[in-house]
Amino acid sequence: MAIKFGDTLENQNSAYPIVDATTGVNLKGVIFSDGIPGAAEFPNARANGTILVDTSNDKVYVYQNANTDNTSWSTASNWTEVALGTAESVLTEAINYSIGSNTFGSISGSGQLGAPGDSALDLILAVLISYQAPTGTFSGSTTDVGYDTISQSISHTVTFSVTNQNQPVVAGTSASSAYAIREIKLERRLGNGSYTEIANATASVNDFNSGTFNDLNTQGTATAETFTFNDTVTVLSGSADFQYRVVVTPNDGTGAATANVTYTGADGNSGYIDCATYNAPNLSSDSYARQNTSSHFVGTAETDGTREKGNVATKLTFNVRCDSSLVPITNFVIKRSIDGAAAVTIYDSGTISVSGTSSQYKIFDSIATTANNVTGLSQTPAGFTNVTSAFPTASTDCDTVAYSIEFTDDEGTSTDTFNGGTINFEFPALVGYSTQGGTNNDPTTLTDAQMSTAINGIRSGSANDRPQYEIINTSGTGDPDFGAGITLAPDGSQFTYIAFPASYNEIDTFQKPNTQDEYGSFNNDPRSVTVDFTTHYGVTNSNYEVYVSNSAGAFDGTYTIN
Repeated sequence: MAIKFGDTLENQNSAYPIVDATTGVNLKGVIFSDGIPGAAEFPNARANGTILVDTSNDKVYVYQNANTDNTSWSTASNWTEVALGTAESVLTEAINYSIGSNTFGSISGSGQLGAPGDSALDLILAVLISYQAPTGTFSGSTTDVGYDTISQSISHTVTFSVTNQNQPVVAGTSASSAYAIREIKLERRLGNGSYTEIANATASVNDFNSGTFNDLNTQGTATAETFTFNDTVTVLSGSADFQYRVVVTPNDGTGAATANVTYTGADGNSGYIDCATYNAPNLSSDSYARQNTSSHFVGTAETDGTREKGNVATKLTFNVRCDSSLVPITNFVIKRSIDGAAAVTIYDSGTISVSGTSSQYKIFDSIATTANNVTGLSQTPAGFTNVTSAFPTASTDCDTVAYSIEFTDDEGTSTDTFNGGTINFEFPALVGYSTQGGTNNDPTTLTDAQMSTAINGIRSGSANDRPQYEIINTSGTGDPDFGAGITLAPDGSQFTYIAFPASYNEIDTFQKPNTQDEYGSFNNDPRSVTVDFTTHYGVTNSNYEVYVSNSAGAFDGTYTIN
């Protein structure tokens, strides 16, 4: 039966307490022991919240379980250790700190940390947990869309990842959980237009084909979650590129949405669809070459682009290339322009279909019949196909020829020119020897006809009698600069001739290096400026300027002539 006391209880001996709790049986809810109690210990002192003083290990525990059966009572995880020491468990005031440029967790500089009533754990959490923006990146491959003249439906897979950098401390998977990712949106734009949302994911919705949204908000190590989305776009002819963007909405430590984090795709990953622009057909590995080479040249050699007048036979070698594979080349024609006149068609490929690069074409253009050292279409070089419109014989004295190709495809027509550009045809200049010295070897008696015979003979005669035969320049004007180092050695019966088109200036220097000018040996003036000269290819110029030495065998040495 309960005993009720009408007043406070006091020990007769004031030096002793009324109740001794250290025996472990006199006071329920407080026990003294040498460790976590066993299953059978303290059966009548048990209660949820019992304080245990571990006298062996100098520790204090609180029992935290409503069940006090033997199994629960002896389970160590039900006993929570209580921190000991001054102000370790609970602060009585805020802690001042000043650490300058150093950092400790999330704090730096100076200020106050914590507040009265905060525990040590509160302090630890305050400095070790702070909002970290999520990160992400696109992966996968760009889809390349070739140009077409019609619309195309294109399937494209977008792949990207998102990492919740606060995943170790995220508070849950709901939209308002602290440090959770609230929403992920995938957006797309065309060219430089505005972005439009095409898919999103939240705790309750996921439009993506793969990727688990709630994995980002499941507490654990921060781990990238990969999402994919299978998109379909309509690509119009001439369309700009498509670009994708991911928008991530994160929560801060209070569970409120904070600033969005965005990142965009780029050419080279799946955040981009590269739509090609139209590229007109063009020539590939193209060249032209003269059929007839001029072995009579001495000095600066004749080239495929700068030739002696009349050397019109030309070999065209090329491939045609389609750089918009969905728009194949259906036809091409070769055109020739003479002296800048309107280009005329000289070869038609007929109907073809070329996507990529064709096999090699070899086309030969020339006069119809071989004449004047010009190979005609009558003697087609091996492996070549003749043009269908022969080079006009009346135009073999032309100054320029240019070749081009006109392509046809579903986009229309376009033109490309041959590598090397316009071909220039020029009259040559020459220095040589002839026994033609006029009546009684008096050069002052020479006629235009005699000088014409002499210089045409030099052109076709022995190379020993032709120390220089070259095209000076492609303008046909200016100084007749033969350059330095022309070696002259006529025999005792030979006169030295210098001849070139009269459109050039007169020569005024005929000199060995470091010696007196010997221009006077040519009477200081041309013998004539109306002499006929016919090129190796049968084209005549009736205005050649000719200089003849005053005597035969007059020179021996190396000269500068200009």
